Amino acid sequence: IFFFGGFVCVHCCFVCHPMSNAVEEICDGLTKEIIKNGDGATFPTVGQSLMAHYTGTLPATGVVFDSSRGEYADTRDGITVMKKKKPLTFVLGNGSVIKGWEKGIATMSLGEQATLSIRSDLAYGDKEVSCGENTIVPHSDLVFEITLLAIDKQYAHRSLW
Repeated sequence: IFFFGGFVCVHCCFVCHPMSNAVEEICDGLTKEIIKNGDGATFPTVGQSLMAHYTGTLPATGVVFDSSRGEYADTRDGITVMKKKKPLTFVLGNGSVIKGWEKGIATMSLGEQATLSIRSDLAYGDKEVSCGENTIVPHSDLVFEITLLAIDKQYAHRSLW
């Protein structure tokens, strides 16, 4: 087994896989650290529908500003019920998510869990954004832990949900 710049190479069969916890620079202002490898074969392309769980954090303060994981309180007619949050579904390349997500998630394989560190110009830039009780101030860098759950209805193992 050989280690080359964030990759594990099994020399006997010439198969190389990214190592978990290796930090990869996707582009200027965007890095990815793999927490758990995906299938290594199924990658999203522009126009495909993706489903992902995520947790967004402000690295300057450590505050979690948004997450698709966990539960939320839904109150109707005076009755509060706890409901499970759902993964985000979006189409890659249509501009519905920030640029850092577009570029970063395109490098993830199905089932991969990774941390994307996104500089402000690839996030919300000079805009102030409200996320429930939290506010992302202008020029904020962001960190997202993302798990790519599905690509065009091809699903990762259910244990990742």
